[in-house]
Amino acid sequence: MIHAKEDQEDDGPNSSWTEPYDPAKDNKLSFSYWAYPIQKDKREQGSLSPYGVAFWPAGKLRTDGSAYEENFTCGFPRDGGTGQTLGVNQCGLVKKKSCQSEGISTADDYIASKRNCGFSLNNPNNDDTLSAFSTILEVEKIKLNTSQNALYSMDEFLLKPWTGTDLSKIPLMAFFINMVRETSDSGKRLIEYIDGARKLQLDFYKKSGIFAPIVVIFGDPHNNDWSHLIFSSGEEYQSPEIPQYVHVFTGTNNDYSSFAFARHR
Repeated sequence: MIHAKEDQEDDGPNSSWTEPYDPAKDNKLSFSYWAYPIQKDKREQGSLSPYGVAFWPAGKLRTDGSAYEENFTCGFPRDGGTGQTLGVNQCGLVKKKSCQSEGISTADDYIASKRNCGFSLNNPNNDDTLSAFSTILEVEKIKLNTSQNALYSMDEFLLKPWTGTDLSKIPLMAFFINMVRETSDSGKRLIEYIDGARKLQLDFYKKSGIFAPIVVIFGDPHNNDWSHLIFSSGEEYQSPEIPQYVHVFTGTNNDYSSFAFARHR
């Protein structure tokens, strides 16, 4: 899952993705899901902003309290136009309804309805989260394969933010830079994106004490698409202000034997 609304604010990098859920604000976060079988033939950018944050898959996280749960509440095959709040149905806006409540449960139902509803996920009243998630991806793939509709180049998944303020428990995997569809003046743009990603990286490190790498994603050099991706996390992309030996997120099922790592590795 990636979150790419990290525009610079007047007082520094946007850190709204680190804030806990506040019932008074009813705040939410919007993510896109990169699934290779769908992305590989895509000729679209695939993210709202060229850089942002990428989170660990929920299935990789420990359940011992060392990581916040990723509580995704609703998903759309395209940009859902969800506004700024989670909403009473947890699908955005104030009273935006879920697809299931409208009798829409399959890809055929969704396409025939011509509605931009969201599929409810992890709802204790429903047990169809896996089916709903699969339907979202199926709709996205059908739309991209049949119409190359740019509206479906970015799906949207809503996350109810964290249950606490300990930033070290946020399941941050990396800061990404999306260079998949870059063509002309790519070198100049990469320098700009590295600067933006470094500000995010350093800001999070100073606040949490946790290092997450900047990973640049390059597309197929011949077609500028997602068919053959290259992931690079070289030292030249990382903030030079972060020390060599750092702590990393330890809330995954990986067997880390030490909290200390060399970021140059």
